[in-house]
Amino acid sequence: MKTTSNVKVTEFRSSVRVIALFLGLFLAFCLGESGIRGWQSHLNRSDRLDLGLIQRERARGWRMSPGWSGSHQHHDFSVKYSVDSAGFRRDPTFQSGASNWVAVVGDSFTFGLGVNDSETFVSRLNGLTRGQFVNFGVPGYSTDQEVLLIESEVLPRRPSELLLVVYLGNDLLDNLRFVPLQVSAPKPRFIVTNQELVLLPAPAPGTPPNPPDPNPAHALVGPGSRYAWRQKLEERSSLAGLLSRMVGAPDLSAEFEVKFQPALELFTQLLQRLKSASVKNQVPVRLVLLGSGALVHQPSSVSGQYQVFLQRKIHQIAQAEGIPVIDLAESMRQKRQQGSIRELWFHPNEGHLTPAGHAVVAELLAEALSAE
Repeated sequence: MKTTSNVKVTEFRSSVRVIALFLGLFLAFCLGESGIRGWQSHLNRSDRLDLGLIQRERARGWRMSPGWSGSHQHHDFSVKYSVDSAGFRRDPTFQSGASNWVAVVGDSFTFGLGVNDSETFVSRLNGLTRGQFVNFGVPGYSTDQEVLLIESEVLPRRPSELLLVVYLGNDLLDNLRFVPLQVSAPKPRFIVTNQELVLLPAPAPGTPPNPPDPNPAHALVGPGSRYAWRQKLEERSSLAGLLSRMVGAPDLSAEFEVKFQPALELFTQLLQRLKSASVKNQVPVRLVLLGSGALVHQPSSVSGQYQVFLQRKIHQIAQAEGIPVIDLAESMRQKRQQGSIRELWFHPNEGHLTPAGHAVVAELLAEALSAE
């Protein structure tokens, strides 16, 4: 009886330990989930931009307000922006009156969201090279809006050269939408009909046919994807999502080939339109490819794979159209892998380039331009 009693006590203690282990793991999971959600909430609340930077415009959806200045606060940074009288990022290093100058057109990465006026890679280029560069970056713009901007405001100013910065993270995705993935304002968009571009006007505010999506992954992974089950898990649990994204995604290149064919066709047509305008105005144009932190640090992630896929496709399209490409995305990835670089190139939570990131972009771009 004593032996049997000891066995039962041992079994009971073992059961208690197992239950305690599971309860501990469950509690740790709940605490981790709560902590991550709380941190995300804090980050959202920390993002405060002074009102007035952006104003509605029918032709391109929106533009920056001429003469505006203000501050942008975030957990990752505290910076100030200023806009010149023409409605573009003011650059304290630019010397007005230059006859030969280069126009740099792009989105918020070119504008320099998250850094001060003198810290953008365009401003830094003016200190690294003999040439003069003008920043025509507008937050939230995609290729279609950039082409419209180039035609209406950039080429009439007679630059000596045009650099179109293609952000691999979402530019081609937003070209297909009336409302960009992470912008709440409607914009015009092009469609391809009988191999020709047709411009559709922006819908009325408040009635967008497709609302913004705070999760860009939805545009990359469809319901039938090999990654779909992990995406659902990531959406239901912030902690599970963090752990899932630490593991490389399966090879999705075959899916991308099918899914993004319309985006690539539209991008090709936009490039042809841009080339035609540049030839007519005798202004040479080059593409500059710029990727996100996912491409530099996690190329096997869903976003990283998508950007690598676009790199390859855009090189092929540009070569067919006779448009030179400066691939800063690839240069940054290689530079990061070659040395023990500790400085952050991307704001860890907000995602845009840090001052150090803009510095390395300017350095690599200056090298590429001088090598031509």
